[in-house]
Amino acid sequence: MIRVPNCVLTLICIYNVGMHDGKSVYASLPTGYGKSMIFCTLPLAFNYIREQLQGTSTVVEILPLQSLMEDQVSYLKSLGLSAVALHEVHNDEILDEVESGQFMFVFASPEKC
Repeated sequence: MIRVPNCVLTLICIYNVGMHDGKSVYASLPTGYGKSMIFCTLPLAFNYIREQLQGTSTVVEILPLQSLMEDQVSYLKSLGLSAVALHEVHNDEILDEVESGQFMFVFASPEKC
């Protein structure tokens, strides 16, 4: 019997709901569950499966730690992916870009939501 990690099973469920039902998906997962892998993979997979241009899907991730948001944004940008952490937003222009779908990855603290 092959043991499939929980994060892979969750990823498959999110794909199915998002792809087949075309709905937004909310996932609240415990520490150590593989959330970073899931969140970083989602927009890329959705765009690939739907044969859309890169950047047409967006993941919004709520994180309580500013340093974790900064690490995630820095890593994603190093891969050439568009990402922003809303804790560092000081102007309406960035918020307008978020609303218009300019970022694949949007990170926010619970206070900014």
